[in-house]
Amino acid sequence: MRKLLLSNVLAGILGLTLVNAQAVDSLDEVGKYEPLALHVGVSVNNIIRTVLRPDDTNYSFQADVVLGRYLMVAEYGWAELSRASDLESIDIAENPFQYSSRGSFFRIGPDVNLLTNQAKTSFRADEDIIFFGLRFARAQLSHDLTFVTRDDITDTNGNNNAFWPQQQLMAQNNSQAAIWFEMTAGMKVQLYRNIFLGYNLRFKFARNFLGGDPSLVPYEIPGYGFGSQDEQFRFDYYLFYRIPIKR
Repeated sequence: MRKLLLSNVLAGILGLTLVNAQAVDSLDEVGKYEPLALHVGVSVNNIIRTVLRPDDTNYSFQADVVLGRYLMVAEYGWAELSRASDLESIDIAENPFQYSSRGSFFRIGPDVNLLTNQAKTSFRADEDIIFFGLRFARAQLSHDLTFVTRDDITDTNGNNNAFWPQQQLMAQNNSQAAIWFEMTAGMKVQLYRNIFLGYNLRFKFARNFLGGDPSLVPYEIPGYGFGSQDEQFRFDYYLFYRIPIKR
């Protein structure tokens, strides 16, 4: 009786082990790092911003390789912008300040496809994707600020009693870098054949400046956003084209 009971228990354990092994094999192990496709995309909202705001030029591109349920992502972009107190005039004597910046950035990191937890035979991990990921990012930029100091105090007779003469001052950083980290989440949805639309919600944190004059904080860091904020959220839309690697 004990032998029969022991054999049944062993058979049950063995059966559960085999079932679990098959489940792991079908869900995770088969093609776990198998290259399936390459996505190449462009940020739609940055293009719209460039078109609508003549003083801003922003472009951002993304490429990722689908390795089973994982995606290795690389991003690159550049930005130029200018700000002035009076955008209608280019005469610095009529403008209390003028600011301009230009630079580029890159981001790299992995994404995990949260939809691949199902049988591989009925699912292609390079099609519809819901993902969570991490990024390391770095930007390099140059920026300068020109401003005019005025003392326009006048008396009752209209005389200017300025103590300080009008001065034009300038501050600049010819090469300043910034690094930060991002947590990302979003999805890619197939629109037609190899064309996909995706969005990406980013939480950016641990921003740190490298080099340059720390007293002149960038108005906007390429790829990051407002330089005065240590943390921020950003939302991006992307249009992708898929290049299948394995059919």
